[in-house]
Amino acid sequence: MFRFLFLLFILEAFFQQIIYAQNPGEAKVGRIAGKLTDATTQKPVEFASVMVLRPQDSSLVSGALTKEDGQFVIEKIAFGNYIIKIQSIGYETFKKAEINLTAEKPFYILKDVKIVSTATSTEEVIIEGEKRLIQTSIDKKIFNVSQTLVTTGGTAKDVLEQVPSVSVDNEGNISLRGSNNVTIFIDGKPSTLSGSLDNIPSNAIERVELMTNPSAKYDPQGMAGIINIVLKKERKPGYNGNISLNIGSRNKANSSASINYNYGKINLSGMYSFRYSENYSFGSSFRKQYLDDKTFFLNQENDGNTISNTHMAKLGLDYNINSKNSLGFSFTYNYNLRRQDEDLQYKEWIEPGTGFDAYARENFLNDWGNAWDGSLNYTHKFKKEGSEISFNGSVNKSYDVEDRASEWLNTSPRLDYNSRYEQQRTINSNNSIISILQADYVTPSKKENRFESGYKTTFRQFDNDFDGKQYDTIGLIWVDKSRLSNRFIYKEQVHAGYVNYAGKYKKWGYQTGLRAEQTFINTLQVVDDTANNNSYFNLFPSAYLSRKLTESQEMQLSYTRRINRPGLGTLNPFPDYADPLNLRTGNPNLKPENIDAYELGYVMHGKKMTFSSTAYARRTFNQITRLRRIDTQGISITTFSNINNSSSYGLELISTNNWKPWLSTVASANIYRTELTGTVGQKELSRGNFSYIAKISSNIKLPKKTELQLSYNYRGPQIFPQGTMKPMHGLDAAFKAQVLKGKGTLSVTASDVLNTRKFAVTSIDENFEQEFIRKWETRVVFVGFSYRFGNAKPIMQNRKRNAGDENSGGGGDMGF
Repeated sequence: MFRFLFLLFILEAFFQQIIYAQNPGEAKVGRIAGKLTDATTQKPVEFASVMVLRPQDSSLVSGALTKEDGQFVIEKIAFGNYIIKIQSIGYETFKKAEINLTAEKPFYILKDVKIVSTATSTEEVIIEGEKRLIQTSIDKKIFNVSQTLVTTGGTAKDVLEQVPSVSVDNEGNISLRGSNNVTIFIDGKPSTLSGSLDNIPSNAIERVELMTNPSAKYDPQGMAGIINIVLKKERKPGYNGNISLNIGSRNKANSSASINYNYGKINLSGMYSFRYSENYSFGSSFRKQYLDDKTFFLNQENDGNTISNTHMAKLGLDYNINSKNSLGFSFTYNYNLRRQDEDLQYKEWIEPGTGFDAYARENFLNDWGNAWDGSLNYTHKFKKEGSEISFNGSVNKSYDVEDRASEWLNTSPRLDYNSRYEQQRTINSNNSIISILQADYVTPSKKENRFESGYKTTFRQFDNDFDGKQYDTIGLIWVDKSRLSNRFIYKEQVHAGYVNYAGKYKKWGYQTGLRAEQTFINTLQVVDDTANNNSYFNLFPSAYLSRKLTESQEMQLSYTRRINRPGLGTLNPFPDYADPLNLRTGNPNLKPENIDAYELGYVMHGKKMTFSSTAYARRTFNQITRLRRIDTQGISITTFSNINNSSSYGLELISTNNWKPWLSTVASANIYRTELTGTVGQKELSRGNFSYIAKISSNIKLPKKTELQLSYNYRGPQIFPQGTMKPMHGLDAAFKAQVLKGKGTLSVTASDVLNTRKFAVTSIDENFEQEFIRKWETRVVFVGFSYRFGNAKPIMQNRKRNAGDENSGGGGDMGF
């Protein structure tokens, strides 16, 4: 009934608007025409890009290419004010402001437009325009990362490491404002690719959007909010493209190629990337267990090497049927291979006691998989300006197989040879599919108010099949082991609807909304035929209030309610036997976390700097946390449980500065406190600590179109119920030089220059203490070259760069 009412509402609004749109009357569209010539030769300039832009945010409305005689015509442009920008390779940019199309003057003609060749110009032209680094709106921050040099040759995880308040540890875990309960979107929607960010090259990313307190329009999943990774998608008239190649230290390489064609009603884009990498890792663990007046010691050392090979391709098609209707289609495919060899050495002893036991274990992993993501969208714009409805459907599917072989050798002299050796093999196949159907409707209400509503259905299914075998050294065959075999199926349905209303009153802005979700979860442990079903209904209110203090200063206050549903890895009760002395198991009885989030923000925009500060607080109920216990056999078992509550609050500071024409910086700091209260077993828990994340990056423009970038990140210690994660920090550097008249770029990047990034945890409980250290290869050097081509000239701008904030919202189509 709930879904039916929301669907009925949307259909009613849709048909009302269509009826309104079909009323007889004059179409409120105009036309812009003109002719382009060379200012020196007086000859026509053909194939130049003519763009119609909105004056508020310079976003593209329409465009065309000049013909052989230099003439152009752009039709079906809605009445309003516009900017005309004309660009062509080898010429300065022509810009005409204050173009006004009205019912009285629906046609505008640019007579005898002359553009100046850069060969005769005395002014320096900067190829490759740079977007403002940070944009803000009432419910998100946008970081334009396409110009971040230190991530050249890297992946999406390297890009996220440069975004304020986002952290990525050596295990690849992503956290936002100190919480790793964050939702990752790709192009505004859940994707199977979000679980393998190492497969997305950094140069494919246009921007990163942070929604730490997203409105009712967006998914409420994730305690800390949503990180949306937006991939590049060109829309310049004509054709243009880019090819790049990067060679890295210790057998690393990646390359990519992209092309875009925009003509008339069609925009067609394609991208392909390849990545090969060899990485080493090492670590250690030292544990003391107290049992029966004795102390049991376990020391573990491990070394590993990983070889990965990844291919990624993307196709996109946008078709503007007419000025009111448009279609869009995109398809992304990813294929990856991974091989990992790991050597583990164990040593056990007891005090008081004599002697020790020693073990050696070799793990060999072969992993291959593929994922694809297809989406189709349709948008209809009604006659009423700003009123539209959009429909979107997407399917994401992935398949992955891990074939792991292990050899276990007990080297203790007290055992006879036959009991020393053991071989195991496990084949773990993961099959997942995510399907989404959604509709969004928006219409202006009164002068500056806006009403939004929408409906969304999400289906998720994960099938994890784990087949275990043990080698019979007598019969010389592999024997199935039920203890090592398991199949776990997870199905989830989420049906959601939302309404939002936003408006302005004098210097005040406001937005309020409500989202309703019905969730159904079914899990099945196939081996022992154990099913677990759960369903719950939630309401998620949101409210925002802003006050413009001056033309350059604004205050914002917001509240949202969020949820964090347990995932497949935390629910599956089957133990992971990859390391038989350190097991990991899920908990099918976990409840979802519920979060109340509050924010108070301040933003100031200056000519050469911007500054924003946000005080925030989160209250979490039924918090899911990782717990570890040691059994009487000395085996460590890690699982998950709901403790009672947790609270966190902090202050986030972000500043961008243009100190000199050649020097700009971006600095951020996030200082926060986490407090945990609850019960672990029979023990009452109460812990709390302050931590912080600090980042600073600087861009230094050098002579002859060269540039240097330095970036330093520091993350302070973090607590969890049974221990503390130690601090982590690192310095990255990059150098870039433009060559081939600005069409080519040479780059050198070095990550973790000081080789200081590592993952270290101290765990303490009543009967054990443990120190854990893990170090991946983080100091990597890449040398790269990229080349741009096409007849669409890159956007140019003055040398004076504004690294400040833009209060335009930006963002792109994110659905909800």
